[in-house]
Amino acid sequence: MIIVLFAFCATLASKPAIASEKENLNGTWLYKVAAAPYEYNSGKLIFGEKDGKITGTIKFMDGSEIKAQEVSIDNNNFSFSVVIQDNQVKVTGKIVTGKITGKVDSPQGLMDLTAERAKTSTN
Repeated sequence: MIIVLFAFCATLASKPAIASEKENLNGTWLYKVAAAPYEYNSGKLIFGEKDGKITGTIKFMDGSEIKAQEVSIDNNNFSFSVVIQDNQVKVTGKIVTGKITGKVDSPQGLMDLTAERAKTSTN
């Protein structure tokens, strides 16, 4: 009985942590990947939630968008993949003190990613 009670309490304690991680990731982030080709080296990472699942979109500076696939977060580490010009690109990152540091793994090689949360207007 004690084991069941402990497992139940552990489950309840983990749900707020998962929600908090999603909240940390949700929103718009301004990203930079200096080594990427010009049209992809900066833009926005937009994360949200739909039907209980994390969603993501990359919005490039020219206004084009790509939906992220297989978006996941665990212990403030996130990952997703996108297809750019018929190439699978894997993105991984970590949220640390309100900033993202990570890697982009593409056919051109491994590149550094940085991002900061976009400022929201108060108008």
